[in-house]
Amino acid sequence: MPTDSQKPTPSLPSDPDAVGTAMLAISIKPTPDSQPTEYFLECTPDGIGETTTVPNPEAACAAVKRLGAAFFNAQPDPNQMCTQQYGGPQTATVKGTVDGHRVYASFSATDGCEIARWNALETVLGAAGAR
Repeated sequence: MPTDSQKPTPSLPSDPDAVGTAMLAISIKPTPDSQPTEYFLECTPDGIGETTTVPNPEAACAAVKRLGAAFFNAQPDPNQMCTQQYGGPQTATVKGTVDGHRVYASFSATDGCEIARWNALETVLGAAGAR
């Protein structure tokens, strides 16, 4: 998997060339004790970057573009009520840049709110649910 030092970081957000870009390292663990599966997603304004390893990269880039950097950096609202349902033990982390903004997000399926976040990024993370 490429590291940040191997690939150039997209330009700052004030640079129009950064719009529509993403360079994301994705780590998915089906269970707490399992080894993570690592993917890389590189989206460019012209399509899919050559370092991309996620399945269905076109759909993954479309989802990242639709959600934007704010989705990945959003802090949970402590007053939001979430259904107490368990969607499975899987966890994921996504880090890198979207539209020139650094992003870092953790995902799980521990309650209804977390399952909804996972499902919003299903084309990148795969389906949520107990496995």
